Amino acid sequence: MSLFRSILPTALVFLGACGPTVTTDVSPEIPVPGGGTYAWGGEQIKPPREIKQGVVARSPAINAMVRKAIDAELQHKGYRLVDSTQAAFYVRYAVGSRVRIEKVTEISAISPGVAGCGEWGCWNGWDAGWYDASRKHVSSREAGIVVDLVDRASGKVAWRSVLRDDAPDKIPSEELVNSVVGKALKRLPSVKS
Repeated sequence: MSLFRSILPTALVFLGACGPTVTTDVSPEIPVPGGGTYAWGGEQIKPPREIKQGVVARSPAINAMVRKAIDAELQHKGYRLVDSTQAAFYVRYAVGSRVRIEKVTEISAISPGVAGCGEWGCWNGWDAGWYDASRKHVSSREAGIVVDLVDRASGKVAWRSVLRDDAPDKIPSEELVNSVVGKALKRLPSVKS
């Protein structure tokens, strides 16, 4: 049991540091990368109710960084920015955050000193296995980005990436925005030359 108690905190730290979660949805009906051309536009993404479009998400400076990072990543993958009448896809995105509150049970061993003595010696609370459990609320902020490639001809989403991660306590830098967008678009197929 003591091995379990010593490994558990290490495992929780490791799981907490696993990084972002990225999910992608691909339409089987629409080939991606298609013509490999895109334009900004299409209907705006409406985030779920629990996602808040806070000050950072509405900041023109942050939005400019996100748009620049998406352009750079798409062009790195061989996509070309063209006029909206010639684009195979419209690109759109949304950023947001939410506060997550979880109930956590904390278990700790209590050693009250000597618990008792007998014929073979004395023992304390550790030997008797006395524990105390308390529940508390832990809050954390989660942020994310959704990037869509929408087929211009049909108006259907051809490819979507959703990235979720713990939000930093500071305004994101350009390097962080570039890194997040790179991770979000990592699974997007490249245009073959």
